[in-house]
Order: sequence, then C-alpha cells, then structure tokens
Amino acid sequence: MRTVCYLRIEKLGETDAEEVDSMLAPLSVERKRRKHDGMPFHSVPLVYWVTRRIESECDVASRFVDDVTLAAEVLRDRECAGKISITAVVARYLVEGEAPAGLYLDRATIAALAAIDADLDVDVVPEL
Repeated sequence: MRTVCYLRIEKLGETDAEEVDSMLAPLSVERKRRKHDGMPFHSVPLVYWVTRRIESECDVASRFVDDVTLAAEVLRDRECAGKISITAVVARYLVEGEAPAGLYLDRATIAALAAIDADLDVDVVPEL
C-alpha cells in the first residue's frame, strides 16, 4: 500500500491569490485550479496550493512532519490568520484486493498540524 501526504492550502474570503503566493513562496508550493463543470461552488475556492507530495510504501510521517514544521515556521511569521485554510491530506491508495490499513500519525506530526491550525483530510481510494 502506498501513502501520499501533502499540505493543501486555500485562501479565505477576499484574500488575493497573489498575496497568498507571496506568503507561501518559502514553501515551494504549486498553485492549482479545481475543474469546474459549470455548477456553482458554495464556499469552495477554485484556486488552491499544494506542497510537494511525499510518497512511500511505508510510514511517511517522519518526512511529512518536516514539511508541516516548515509551514508552521513560515506561516507564523506572515500574518496569515483569517487569510488561508490549511488541510493536511493523507491518502492511502489501495492495490486491488488489498484491505484498507490503519493510519498512524506520531505525536510530532499531530503537534505540527495543530501549530498551523490545520484540518486533517484522510482519503482511501483505489489506485488507478
């Protein structure tokens, strides 16, 4: 089973995307845009940012916590409160016939997520 971890960052309210770009520059994030099928989104911004993806066949928490800790340091120094929302995404991709496994995040990872007021979104999806 492969685990993928990254931070997804969304702007809140009327915050300008370029302002978020400058806030996040030290994190080497990539700006993305959600696909839109014409239906209106209610409270879901179309533009968002993601950090590098950390992938592994085994536990990735030790490498993921480094990214989360760096994000905490960068964002604390840049008045981001109320301007962005951070979600740590931890996805496990299942090989056909494999049962979902448990998810373990160590204390350091959880503390780092709390330090940047991040939500945690865990998805279990089949590998395509």
